[in-house]
Amino acid sequence: MSLYLLKKKQKQKQLVALLEKLVNKEWPTAKLYLYGSCANSFDVSKSDIDVCLAIEEADMDKSKIIMKLADILQSDNLQNVQALTRARVPIVKLMDPVTGISCDICINNVLAVVNTKLLREYAHIDARLRQLAFIIKHWAKSRGVNETYHGTLSSYAEKLGDFGHRNKETIAQLVWGFFYYWAYCHDYASAVISVRTGSIIR
Repeated sequence: MSLYLLKKKQKQKQLVALLEKLVNKEWPTAKLYLYGSCANSFDVSKSDIDVCLAIEEADMDKSKIIMKLADILQSDNLQNVQALTRARVPIVKLMDPVTGISCDICINNVLAVVNTKLLREYAHIDARLRQLAFIIKHWAKSRGVNETYHGTLSSYAEKLGDFGHRNKETIAQLVWGFFYYWAYCHDYASAVISVRTGSIIR
């Protein structure tokens, strides 16, 4: 790992440790988990971090917890704290002026943490997946269709959308196949892609 990446990871750990300290004052048994690009080897130099707050509440109202979490974080030195309670996945957004890292925190999105580990393993198996992910992510970001809380493509969907069976193709062929499939072939009304089986489920 390069010195730059090492410092970057140290800053991420520093921010997560701060967040966990603040969160545990209100919820002593809560845990924070990094997920998404910052944890699955798909991140780029300007990547923010995504954090899952795993919390046990008897009568959980995620919107109320998001609002409470935002209040807790605003009381510290964190900046630009926003509670997005009406998003498909409610989150708190913030920026840490010490590390310069922006962060999104969701509640109990444990599936995203598992998916992160899965993508990391896939990338270890085939290096082309990481290259393909960078290209598609750049395209999606440049067109404003990479924000799940606005109902657009998630990074996970971008990476897995058209990789499975195309295991002998070049990066150029994979990129062409991705756009061709999603533009002309996919049945959005009734079809779901299964990464596990490498097939389409209807």
